[in-house]
Amino acid sequence: MKALALLDHLSTLRDSVRPAELARDLKEGRATVYQRLITLVEAGWVEALPDGRYRLTLHATRIAKAAAEQAGIGDRAMRVLEALVGETQMSASLAVLEGIGPCIVQRVEPECG
Repeated sequence: MKALALLDHLSTLRDSVRPAELARDLKEGRATVYQRLITLVEAGWVEALPDGRYRLTLHATRIAKAAAEQAGIGDRAMRVLEALVGETQMSASLAVLEGIGPCIVQRVEPECG
C-alpha cells in the first residue's frame, strides 16, 4: 500500500523528482522512499534517470486503457470520437472527472499525411 501511495504522489508532480524531495514531501526516511522507488522501477511503473531523479513511465496508460475497455466505454466512445476527428481533422478526447480533475480515458488523433 505504501508503494502505491508513493505512486499516487508521483502522479501529482509535474516533473521528475529526487528521492530526498519525495522523502520530505511524504515525511518519511530517504532509505524507505528509495526502497519503494526501486520496487516501482522493477515493476515498470517508475524509471530512474541518469541524474538520480525518478519519474513515472507510461505503464499507467496501458492500465488506463484496459480499465476503460473493461468499463465498456471503448467501442461507443471510439465511434463518436472517430467521427468527430473525421469531420474536424483535429484531435478528440473523452475525459471523466476523477476527484477534482479530468482524466482522459479515450483519445483519437487525425491521421498524418
